[in-house]
Amino acid sequence: MEKLWFYTKSGSTEKQGPISEAELKQHIGSGEITIHDLVWSEGMSNWMSLAHIPELKSALPAQGTTAGVPVPEGLVGWTGFVGVMNIVGGIFSCISCFGIITGIFMIIGGAALMAAKNALAGVASVDASLGTFFQKLKTFMQMMGIMYIISLIGLVIIFVFYFSMFAAVLAAAGGAAPQ
Repeated sequence: MEKLWFYTKSGSTEKQGPISEAELKQHIGSGEITIHDLVWSEGMSNWMSLAHIPELKSALPAQGTTAGVPVPEGLVGWTGFVGVMNIVGGIFSCISCFGIITGIFMIIGGAALMAAKNALAGVASVDASLGTFFQKLKTFMQMMGIMYIISLIGLVIIFVFYFSMFAAVLAAAGGAAPQ
């Protein structure tokens, strides 16, 4: 039995198919389906970019392909970390005196970053003209992540200092109590 394929155009959630592999390759060859579109067939755990399926990628027209550069290593991880930290920070902001409005925007921003991380996880390479942008984006995510790490270390130091001072005050108050 011939393998049947489904596909969805980049940016769309509407799936097309099922179609035969030969028909899919015709759509790829004509440029109707591009390297950025997602495909799925029985036996695959997730939808994948055409760029990740060599037997289908080979059907791309030669003039339709562009030289790509790999997505910078670590970008996906740092993006996920910054997204989680934004969500956590937003939750704390909502339940503290720092402000609900700020917290809501942090949560929304963190959720958007998590979605971007998930979308980026399926991309092996990007157009060479975007290579510098993705490298700068990685640097930004690293700096934001390092800022969050430093902030967490600072919070731990403040809490340790605060609770040690509180314990010292309690101990002093206990020793000075009238008998």
